[in-house]
Amino acid sequence: LTRIHGGAYKEESDDKNVPIHLREVLFLDEKIQMARYALDHYINENDTIMIDSSTTCYQLAKMILLSALHVTIITNSLKIMQLYDANNGNSKLIAIGGQYRRKSCSFVGEYALEEIGSFYADKCFISTSVLDKKHGLIDSSALECYVHKKYLKNSKNQYILADHTKFDDHADCVVSDWTDIHTVITDCDPGEEWRELFINKEVDLKF
Repeated sequence: LTRIHGGAYKEESDDKNVPIHLREVLFLDEKIQMARYALDHYINENDTIMIDSSTTCYQLAKMILLSALHVTIITNSLKIMQLYDANNGNSKLIAIGGQYRRKSCSFVGEYALEEIGSFYADKCFISTSVLDKKHGLIDSSALECYVHKKYLKNSKNQYILADHTKFDDHADCVVSDWTDIHTVITDCDPGEEWRELFINKEVDLKF
């Protein structure tokens, strides 16, 4: 049994992600802060964006749908699909289907990857499990890792939303090195070593 602030859960050998019902209440203020920054600075009228099933990106989707922006959202998140159904605003939704993963309320697997591969977005916004200096973006779930790889590949600009707990944590599945990452948005200064790394890798850091 793994204990975290706000609850406990049983890890699976091939999927160490914290269940979504626990994640959505952790660091909620920080997630709202990062989502608001992303919306205010990086999302424009008529953008086509890919958004993952993370709880931070859920907050971003909620803000988009409550805004007056005309945005096309491509997502594999069931929660964002349900949010859209309740209040679609001016946005358009493209829902990615596939194998349902209850732990993240998302669709994954071969069919999901094939569907994502048929689109090319202006931007993607994702939140992986870990940010690592040497390896880049890392996930705790192989299934989500493949989805994230596809989002990064099939978008022009890549934005990572990551709160302070994700820097230098541990996970198993490498999503991407820093080569193809445009911007990292976080909730506070990650420290001098990280600032220098992002300068060297030509990744914009915003906090």
